[in-house]
Amino acid sequence: MWTAREEHPSEASLWFLLKGRYKDAFSDQFNSVFLPRKSPSSVQSAAGSWQLIIKVTGFRDRKKNRSAFVYEAVNLQGVCVFFGVNSSLADTALGLLLEAVVEGCLIAKHHDFSRVLLLSDSKGMVKIFNTRRASDWQDHTRLADLNFLVQNGLLCHMILVSHVLVKYLCNIAKKATQMPIKLCWFNPASM
Repeated sequence: MWTAREEHPSEASLWFLLKGRYKDAFSDQFNSVFLPRKSPSSVQSAAGSWQLIIKVTGFRDRKKNRSAFVYEAVNLQGVCVFFGVNSSLADTALGLLLEAVVEGCLIAKHHDFSRVLLLSDSKGMVKIFNTRRASDWQDHTRLADLNFLVQNGLLCHMILVSHVLVKYLCNIAKKATQMPIKLCWFNPASM
């Protein structure tokens, strides 16, 4: 019997054969004529060197035809850097979240943050953010604002998180649909 540390000779030779074949296939991939859609520097994992984490969520009340979004930015120590809530006239839930992302990124850029990780509980928002494609002209305008920030040095990435992480923000957005509000608070002690 073969132990876990010893490999069967035929399995070992098969492993080296496949390893060499896959190594050749993947090394040829970078020499191909086709260029990647995004530059490799703009795609990072969530474990990157981020300066700021922005949580984004929204709430839409269909009966009252009102919606609101909330964003909260925290630094890596967990201190709230800025917070915003805004009643919105966006037609779609994704448009609402795009407004929140653009506003949060504008404030982050204004306060000289250049690497921002965005957290959202919306699969559609993460898809629109990562593909940079929207379905209507209003969302295209919001994406153009976001692309302008990216071209001016803001590195941002969005990941999907559980609703539990943003539930308290969603409750604040729900309250903002009952009474129109616009609030942006910046913590001067966090700088």
